[in-house]
Amino acid sequence: MNKSHSFRFLLPIIILLLCAGCSTQKNTVVNRAYHNLLTHYNIYWNGEEAYKDGEAQLNANIKEDYNQILPVYLTGNQQNALAINGQMSRAIEKANKAILKHSILYNYKEYNRWIDDCYLLLGRASYLKQDYANAHRNFDFVMTHFNGEPSFFEAMLWQAKTCIQNEEYERAGSFLAQLQNIASKDKISKNIVDEIPVAYAWLYQKDGNEGLAIKYLNESLKTKQKKNLKARILFILGQYYLKAEDFKKATESFSKVLKNNPTFEMAFQAQINLAQSFDPSLGNTKTLERSLMKMLREEKNKEYASQIYYALGSLALKDKNDTLAISRFKLSVATAGTNRSQKAYSALKLGGLLFDRQLYVKSQVYYDTAVQFLPEDHPDFVKASQRATTLTKLAKE
Repeated sequence: MNKSHSFRFLLPIIILLLCAGCSTQKNTVVNRAYHNLLTHYNIYWNGEEAYKDGEAQLNANIKEDYNQILPVYLTGNQQNALAINGQMSRAIEKANKAILKHSILYNYKEYNRWIDDCYLLLGRASYLKQDYANAHRNFDFVMTHFNGEPSFFEAMLWQAKTCIQNEEYERAGSFLAQLQNIASKDKISKNIVDEIPVAYAWLYQKDGNEGLAIKYLNESLKTKQKKNLKARILFILGQYYLKAEDFKKATESFSKVLKNNPTFEMAFQAQINLAQSFDPSLGNTKTLERSLMKMLREEKNKEYASQIYYALGSLALKDKNDTLAISRFKLSVATAGTNRSQKAYSALKLGGLLFDRQLYVKSQVYYDTAVQFLPEDHPDFVKASQRATTLTKLAKE
């Protein structure tokens, strides 16, 4: 343990020994110093560390489906939230303890400058637990009692995020609009200002307005973002452009992802999507095909073989070589293993190609596979299910 860390932990103990008996009922300089230091360097610090540990575990545990447009923020499902319940409960326990034992409320004003941070911690921990009612209450408390403080603006941003999770989109937009208006007049944290367009993008993504989501994702790139978030924003933009068949912009976005220190999986998926967004009118597919074939031979990509074959199939389609595309999509299905999502998308693509060739019996097999593994809320689920049912009846006649 270095000297600075030793001092950090020893200082509260020294103060404790000097000021034992300091009361929160006395608003003196010594009392304020004592309770501020003990709150920050002991109780709050431990709670914040528990929160950070839980947040890191949450991010590590979420399995992303790169076949669908990624969410702007990682939030996970209820199972992910339950997995970090221990860390979030500890964070909440520490924040409550700090408030209970060290709040110095005098003439309706709080003199312990870490109490608002404790309420923010309560809100953030509740948010990650997906306990949005308590998250709302704690952020609202900060906004009511610490107006004008830095914590006020942070609470407003988190309140907007909480509303988005609750599908209260109009209310979320109101909070973000207020923040944006304040930011144009008052000097608030640059971190908050830079996150406003990101939160707007998430709002419109969740509300199904892809045009505005794209607008604010591009706006967020004009501000300073951490490299991992910037890579994510660029990847999502690439997915939107790919969906709209704007292959030039999609290619530009996925190429930029690779320059912004993405995770191994995101870098891999960006390379895969570069194949799908390739515009044959701009050049030959052979260079990209060779690159994918090289990836296929590398041991580290063995578990991603299904996705590589899918990308190779997409390239074959761009070259108008349906026979080769069908062969590669079959290999994609065969090598999918436990990757249920990729198996579903590859089977769906294959079923459609075989259907167009009027190979209905073979098409039925792959539509059945697609329906088995596709999530029911997928936009192609109903169509695939209807075709699978019709083709099954046809096969029996």
